[in-house]
Amino acid sequence: MEEYAKENNLPVGGSFNSKGEYGHILKIEEGQSQEDVIQQFNILGNYPLDGLKEIHKYAHHLNSSQILCYNYFRSMIDGAMIDGKGHPTQELIDWVGNHIGVKITNKAECEFEYVEDKKEYTHFDFYIEEGDVKVFFEIKYTEEFDTKQFVDEGEEFKSYKTKFDNVYKEMLQKCQC
Repeated sequence: MEEYAKENNLPVGGSFNSKGEYGHILKIEEGQSQEDVIQQFNILGNYPLDGLKEIHKYAHHLNSSQILCYNYFRSMIDGAMIDGKGHPTQELIDWVGNHIGVKITNKAECEFEYVEDKKEYTHFDFYIEEGDVKVFFEIKYTEEFDTKQFVDEGEEFKSYKTKFDNVYKEMLQKCQC
């Protein structure tokens, strides 16, 4: 990402948790908004951010999976997205048919940052629905997973345990798999 940023003269050197400057993080100067920087330097094809109802805290990082997903799928959404929803182009219809083996039409509804279960509150990066057909996408560049939070008795551990007890436990008990 740093090499790409240098080759394209991107304004990098942004900070992550106040731990210095990084070559893969876009710098947000005083007077600029995160959205402006993302739109100008991290969105391919100049597509509007109309499909993102909520922009992630780290979307100005060049390795943002949210922006990766948006850059990939936004060009395959027909026209403007209204209230964060849009319809697939023929390219997306063909891609879903060829790569996933699922048939959709231009009447399917597409959405970024979709939440299926309001109680669980998992955000799927991209979602397509048409009638009984539901296709969920989770996109990653990289994923770091800190297991310390699960052995620690701190507040973060307690919140995960509470969510397991109040949401996932019941889901697991009802799961047929």
